[in-house]
Amino acid sequence: MTKCFADTNVLVYRKDLTEPSKQKKAQDWISAAIEKDALILSAQSLREYYWAALRHDRSPSAAAELRREIAALNAYVPEMLRVDYLAEAWTLQDRYHLSFWDSLLLASALVAGCTLFLSEDMNGGQTVGGLTIINPFTTAPKAVLGQ
Repeated sequence: MTKCFADTNVLVYRKDLTEPSKQKKAQDWISAAIEKDALILSAQSLREYYWAALRHDRSPSAAAELRREIAALNAYVPEMLRVDYLAEAWTLQDRYHLSFWDSLLLASALVAGCTLFLSEDMNGGQTVGGLTIINPFTTAPKAVLGQ
């Protein structure tokens, strides 16, 4: 079964009203991955998403709504990804010359057995340790996950 890890930027774009095209594509990917029981997130990606979303609206009501959403998304974080994989991230960082934060997310995806990694920020089509990076804004979910 295909497992698909979503980078933080995909979560952020799902709610970004200033980028309607990216918003729809991000929503389509997350929905398709959920429908195929393929979505994987990490504790790190949810923390990053919370921080990024709060920069736009720091009101108590926005924070409360965001916390409810993250509590629901937490269902897609497998137990093994509730911790960070520092040693694995350092290996990827050195081997592929990636940023530490990207390496940490990639290490989490690999530990979870993912084969796909959705990210706008990395090189689409690149393979990192058996993980194929897909730009969700240039590739439709059906092209990778099927109908």
